[in-house]
Amino acid sequence: MLGKNEWTEEKRFMQLSLLYSAFALFYFVRGPGWIRYLFGFQMISLILLMPSLRMLVARMKEKFFPQFPHEALFIFLGVIMLAGIQIYHLLYFSNVPRSKAALDTVFYVEERMKKDMRSTLGLVNVPEVAAFSDPMRTYHMVWLRRTMPPFGAVLFSDTKRPNLVITDGKNFLLGEAGEGVLQNEYIEIEKFGRYRVYKLSEL
Repeated sequence: MLGKNEWTEEKRFMQLSLLYSAFALFYFVRGPGWIRYLFGFQMISLILLMPSLRMLVARMKEKFFPQFPHEALFIFLGVIMLAGIQIYHLLYFSNVPRSKAALDTVFYVEERMKKDMRSTLGLVNVPEVAAFSDPMRTYHMVWLRRTMPPFGAVLFSDTKRPNLVITDGKNFLLGEAGEGVLQNEYIEIEKFGRYRVYKLSEL
C-alpha cells in the first residue's frame, strides 16, 4: 500500500499528465491530424496504465472488498480486459487496409529506378511511396489538408519532366494545367489499386 504522501505525488503527476493529454488530443483533432502528434499521449498512457490500475484497484478494494488479499489478481484481470478490448477492436472494427497496392507500387518503382539510374520520379499525394523512393531523384507533391490549398502545376514547373509520375487517382492536386500536362505528355502504363503510374511519352 502507498502512503498518503506517495498517493498525493502520484495524483499530481496523473493530473498533470491528463492535462497534457487533453491538449495533445485537442491539437490532434483541430490540427493537421498527423498521428505523430499523439505519440506523447500514447507514451504517457502506457506509463500511467499500471499506476492507474493499481490506484483504482486499491480504491475498489478499500470500498467493496476490504478483506480480499489479492490486489494483483484484479490488476491482472484489468490488463487482460483492456488487451481483449483492443484485440477485438483490431479484428472487427479497425480500418486496416488489407490491399497490397502500396507495396506493389513501391516494388515497381524500385525496379524501374534501378533499371535506369538517370530516371526521375514525380509523386502526387502518395507519401507512403515517397518514403521508399530515392529522394535525390524524386519530386513529391502532397496536399496538407486544412493547412494549405492545392499546389497547382508545381510538379511540371520545370521543363525537364519526371520520367515516371505516380498519383493517388485524385489528380485535383495537379490543377488544370498540371492535369493537361499529365494527359498530353504522359501515358498510363500501370495501375495498382488506387495508384496510377504514368510514363513520359517518347513522342
